[in-house]
Amino acid sequence: MAANNYYSQQKREILQKRESVQQLYEKELPRVEDRWLSDAEQMKERLEFSRILEEGDEARWPKFNAFLNAQSEFAHFSNLLIVRNEDRILFRYGPEAHKIQSNPALLTSAWHYAEEARELYRVYRMPIWLGAEGQGTLLLLKTVNNSLLRDIAAPETQLHLFFHDQVLATSNGDNPEQIRPGIKD
Repeated sequence: MAANNYYSQQKREILQKRESVQQLYEKELPRVEDRWLSDAEQMKERLEFSRILEEGDEARWPKFNAFLNAQSEFAHFSNLLIVRNEDRILFRYGPEAHKIQSNPALLTSAWHYAEEARELYRVYRMPIWLGAEGQGTLLLLKTVNNSLLRDIAAPETQLHLFFHDQVLATSNGDNPEQIRPGIKD
């Protein structure tokens, strides 16, 4: 009888913990998305405030690259593209950005998967003023990695990012090969 009560109590505690963690993330994930969007908007504002993109001469892109290198806060978005006319890439910054070819899916999708690096990126698209060339599109790519998952993990909770049946990131840095999808009691 005592063993039965113990297991019943343990099951209730596990269910309560799952429910509270689920409720936490239902509230927290929209806040995380809002924070990332705010970071993207601030980055766009800094870029427009610099007015480097409005310069039409050949020094514009080297100056812009130097500006980005000097931005210590640019770590929020390690890859950036500037696109014109929905398919013409004018500028690339970051290792993944240099691998991206004109890809119509990137211009509409909220996510980008880099197969070679096995990384998932959240993509933010924003209009940006290019001076005499008119309006362009700024694409900012936010890497979803171990560090990011660790930052949003609740105490006593481990987060794992699964994509195409493979683990891309974990909140505790575990070996991805040893992790299987599902809920652990």
